Amino acid sequence: MTENFEIVKFSDGALTAAADPAVREVPLTIVLDGRELATLLASPHDLKELACGFLFASGLINSASDLKSLTVDERKWTAFADLASPSGLGETALKRLYTPGCGKGTLYYSVAALACRAKAVSRLTLSPAEVTALAADLHRRAAVYLETGGTHAAALAGRGGIELFREDIGRHNALDKVIGARLLAGGNFRDAVLLSSGRVSSDALLKAGRCGAPFVIARGAPTSQAVRLAREAGITLIGFARGRRFNIYSGAERVAAAAERRDGEMS
Repeated sequence: MTENFEIVKFSDGALTAAADPAVREVPLTIVLDGRELATLLASPHDLKELACGFLFASGLINSASDLKSLTVDERKWTAFADLASPSGLGETALKRLYTPGCGKGTLYYSVAALACRAKAVSRLTLSPAEVTALAADLHRRAAVYLETGGTHAAALAGRGGIELFREDIGRHNALDKVIGARLLAGGNFRDAVLLSSGRVSSDALLKAGRCGAPFVIARGAPTSQAVRLAREAGITLIGFARGRRFNIYSGAERVAAAAERRDGEMS
């Protein structure tokens, strides 16, 4: 995950030689049905999960079973994916949505997919204490970030806490990695909480919408379009989840209902 470099530090008025770790970065090219689709700048681990999550979040597959094969060549930093049935990529590739992530991110959502998002259906509720505990656990697990300050973290959680955790230099990549890991394990997102260390822009929110995850909890801020999309999709969107505070931008009833239920249980 990291590589040490000899550097010069300035501190307390003095320059001193030191060794400092930097996060590793590689270009992962995704080839779908023999056609180069995208190149992602990513941390060099969990790359099969990243490729699967990217294809799913971009609307090119609906489950891992749509893939006939998925392999990663770490000498060429290339992921080769073949679909079980023709992809229609020629038409899809004309409908790219450029995202505001680091570099020039691309999602392959069709216009119809953007217009016909299904509502997230789940009976999952979280108490305020559970929300803050999940956000704290996400931060606590981010070992590479705590060492270098150079990564984003993402996680999938359920009623029992965090179940999957990944770090990457890109916040979108980190989300795609946990999504891909769940898909490759044959799981679903029906009662899932998607956590992110970064801000929530519309493209990140759409990843949750593709999954059908009812909760998104982030340490950063949401954008205006992310808030609108969350309200349309019935997703509980929580931002600025740090310490003992957070803001609920959509779906507050899932948190308020949990708080009321727990108060009733205690009385």
